[in-house]
Amino acid sequence: MNNKNNSVFYRRGKLVRVLSLILALSIIIPMTGCGSNKAEDTPQPAETIAPVPSQTPALPEETKNPSPGPEATPIPESNNDQTDLVESTETPVPTIDPAAQAQAEAEERARAEEEARRQAEEARLRAEQLNSFAMMYYLAITAEEIRTSHDNRLILDDIYTSLLNDINPGAIDEITQDHLKNLRDIIKSYLLISTKRERLQFIYNQEKAAAIRSAVPNPLAILSMANSLDWKRLAMSVVYTAVDSYTSYKSATENADMNFLMSGWELDDEEVATVQKNRDRAFDYMVDMVQEYHLDGMLTLNERAISEFAEICDIESPYERISRLVDEEKTYQLLGNYWLELADCYFETDEYAKCISCIDKYKEIAAPIYM
Repeated sequence: MNNKNNSVFYRRGKLVRVLSLILALSIIIPMTGCGSNKAEDTPQPAETIAPVPSQTPALPEETKNPSPGPEATPIPESNNDQTDLVESTETPVPTIDPAAQAQAEAEERARAEEEARRQAEEARLRAEQLNSFAMMYYLAITAEEIRTSHDNRLILDDIYTSLLNDINPGAIDEITQDHLKNLRDIIKSYLLISTKRERLQFIYNQEKAAAIRSAVPNPLAILSMANSLDWKRLAMSVVYTAVDSYTSYKSATENADMNFLMSGWELDDEEVATVQKNRDRAFDYMVDMVQEYHLDGMLTLNERAISEFAEICDIESPYERISRLVDEEKTYQLLGNYWLELADCYFETDEYAKCISCIDKYKEIAAPIYM
């Protein structure tokens, strides 16, 4: 009886070792990468593996095919579990529609082109406005110089020459061209008035000389009366000659003075009309430019501002000029002559850094309106 029990225990221990070996192989084989398909990796059932032949007697039927316990349960395939884990952790790559991608690229190019056009348009508008301001300031100062120098033919002739030779034709629009023509006509009117005044003065001098000549008696008549022995007649003739000469001189002088005065009044009226035309046309030009190019009207310069700027430039002390110019920066910030004048003041006071800064400011607003 004891031998029979020992034999049963021996067979059961051997069966447990076989099952343990199968379990170890099922774990080691997937880890070493052996086996190319699922069929090869799947462990075979325990009953398909033949036990090692033994000399011991056969076991009973119930011991030959024991019911599968926890140890006999097939182990799931580890390789498949790892593959599923890798696949689950990988980020799925989205599929891009070529048509949608092309449309997105086209929209991006369109936005870039639109931005480039917008920037180019802004640059063009800024250049156009700076050109308009520069031309408007230049012609406003020129008109003021014409008005203040209306009786100086040399200065007027120099301004007329500058208008014909120093302005860039590419920077002139129709409004500016019309204003330039008006300025040239005004200069010619002033020159003509000045010429008329010189001629009138010459005529007046000639008439005065003629009056003096007419007042001098005829020498032959005086000699003939001197040869006469009638002293009464001679005295009366002398008195009559003197009175007649005085009367003739006075009459001729009065006529000359009246003609000179009347002609001078006519020239004065013509000059006043020319001055008013110059002022009115300068204002109209400023308004036309502001409306045409949508400029800031607060940055324009009127007659008073230009006159004040000229007064500041005439101040002798550079420190006082700097003080006045700095106070008026908001008014003259787009006037190129303002920055040049301020740079000159800083140069005179040895403030070279500020001088260079003013020159840089001038370069920023400079417009190609000159040849």
